[in-house]
Amino acid sequence: MLIPLGEVAGVVYWGRLRYQAANVAPIEFGDGSSPPVISMNIDELETGENSWLVLMAPFRHGGGNDQEPALRARIESTLGLLSASIGENIAYERLADFNIDLAKDQLTSASPFWRNPLALPAPDISAETLKGTSALAQAIATADDPVRDRMNLALRWYRQSLEADGIDGLIRCWIALEVLAMPATDIAPVCESLARSYSISPAEAKSEFLVGRLFGLRSKIVHFGRPVSIDFSVVRYLSAIFVDVLLELSGQEPSHRARVLLKNPEDNPEIHIANALAV
Repeated sequence: MLIPLGEVAGVVYWGRLRYQAANVAPIEFGDGSSPPVISMNIDELETGENSWLVLMAPFRHGGGNDQEPALRARIESTLGLLSASIGENIAYERLADFNIDLAKDQLTSASPFWRNPLALPAPDISAETLKGTSALAQAIATADDPVRDRMNLALRWYRQSLEADGIDGLIRCWIALEVLAMPATDIAPVCESLARSYSISPAEAKSEFLVGRLFGLRSKIVHFGRPVSIDFSVVRYLSAIFVDVLLELSGQEPSHRARVLLKNPEDNPEIHIANALAV
């Protein structure tokens, strides 16, 4: 069954699918003398017989770095349309991505997006950090009901932001920050919290930590629906602001993560925020 959906075409059929699941690739640690690596020994899997939804959209290789995120966003929007019009069970779980190379008459498959854990910093499980983590958990647990509920809900949104990229990651992290520290859409409480954490004025905090620009980027997406390209460093930087504010509001020792990332030339979130706002 073919479903025309504008720039995307949907096909519903019954049968089997063969695909590769890179997200279950094992991590090989070796003997400890060299860094761990992701194994490329990935088996091809085959499903049982079932009904499947396939969404197809054109993709031109070499079309620019923004093309693949834009394509994935278009697919997600189409899934939203189908779920709203037909019912959410039309697309129960994403299985794999398939690439049909018309020039080579070749079909390849890949698992849904996943983030290489070896590209992320190693977790800090030092005694000092674990002590601070326990103190933070205790501070949240003993807070007044409204504060505790707000912090716990904010942490749920924060965690979800770490599992997404681009616009989705940015908006989820902003929601976490808004739930945590903003009774309304006024960014003043965030600036005031950062000011207390870094011992500067709220105006200096707003300027140094680009809070107004981030709010402008959020508004551009939410109120105008602009499909801007969001670099991963921007989401990571907003996550650092969230952690700084969380620690300050809960009375814990500051980590000053936002300033560390802001001054890291490899991240350079200020340039990426400016580029996103310029679109």
